[in-house]
Amino acid sequence: MSEFELTIIPGDRLRESPILLLLHFHNALREELGDLRRSAAEALDSRTYGPDLIQELRRRFEFLKLVNRYHSVAEDEVIFRALDAHVKNVVSAPASANTWPKKKNSEFEKSNKDSVLALSQEELEAIILQVNGDDDLEPQQKAMITQNLMMSRWINTQKKLDPDVDEQGVPGIYPSYRDSHKLVFGCEHYKRNCKLVAACCNKLYTCRYCHDDNTDHVMDRKATTMMMCMKCLIIQPIGPTCSTVSCNNLSMARYYCRICKLFDDERKIYHCPFCNLCRVGKGLGMDYFHCMNCNACMAKALKVHICREKCLEDNCPICHEYIFTSSNPVKALPCGHVMHSSCFQEYTCSNYTCPICSKSLGDMQAYFGMLDAMLAEEKIPEEYAGRTQDILCNDCEKRGTSSFHWLYRKCPHCGSYNTRLI
Repeated sequence: MSEFELTIIPGDRLRESPILLLLHFHNALREELGDLRRSAAEALDSRTYGPDLIQELRRRFEFLKLVNRYHSVAEDEVIFRALDAHVKNVVSAPASANTWPKKKNSEFEKSNKDSVLALSQEELEAIILQVNGDDDLEPQQKAMITQNLMMSRWINTQKKLDPDVDEQGVPGIYPSYRDSHKLVFGCEHYKRNCKLVAACCNKLYTCRYCHDDNTDHVMDRKATTMMMCMKCLIIQPIGPTCSTVSCNNLSMARYYCRICKLFDDERKIYHCPFCNLCRVGKGLGMDYFHCMNCNACMAKALKVHICREKCLEDNCPICHEYIFTSSNPVKALPCGHVMHSSCFQEYTCSNYTCPICSKSLGDMQAYFGMLDAMLAEEKIPEEYAGRTQDILCNDCEKRGTSSFHWLYRKCPHCGSYNTRLI
């Protein structure tokens, strides 16, 4: 471990300031990790690594990992205790000065829930004012404590969002697994041997769904130009195989689309030139065809269907996901509208009409026959007998009159009960 930084800080200052000592030790630990990384990179580039070198690097890494764990615990113990000692007089300040509630000294020794990271904005301001007014602290110590307090929430958030950032500032340089037990690369969405560098935020994600689930914006898959091979962890131009010599042209996936930048090693996928998207299936003319009127790829079983222009270029009426780029199966309704098959199954448990146009979702003759039998046995009160109501049928779209009823009104033209009052 390097002693350069230790020689420029007097020993008495390190003993008097535990915070400086911890930060000094933290810098030394980072330098040691950097040296370990450089050694591994040099061995990889020169291709001189062997079992002995790998074992030695692993031993050094495990040692630094153990040291870092105890170092992190020491940081919490020393820094929070030091903060507690320097702000112990805050509780005596007047309430009009935005003072923070009285706390026991042991509160700073609890979990992060009760630590400085959990304080409100007013409490942080009160602590900072008290620290700046403490004559026992040197200006450097005041600045350091104030900066740590102001940045504590942001640092804690970044640690959760960016678990691994390399020297080039690209987070996520580590492999992800679709099956961690069998060491199969990929994610819950795709089986593949690479990660993509999102052009929008310069971060590594296994696929666009992983990106969208963890950010507040949508990834433009076609703008992706770089990828990382999960075997050698080298960032390189996107392509069907790894370009590093050590991987020997390792295939990133069985299917690769240079337009959509899509990798998949499991399913049968084809690229539709009319949709300009990749679809699940064997291909156009095999199990799917592209309807030019609907501007959508459909199964051959739907060769005869009701065309609705750009029917897929809309959101699902149930979950509101954009259907055109959705990977979930889609069901075409008799009226021409579409929704996800899973949404259809859930929706039809309590509804039988289209949520957009209110037409029946299928053949409802059996249900309407049951209503006929039920209404035949009902007796309408005398004051309502003979009264009629003007209705509009949602199925045949014709107007008419129906016998008075507070719930069911039958269309005189098609016999449907899918009607509404006008």
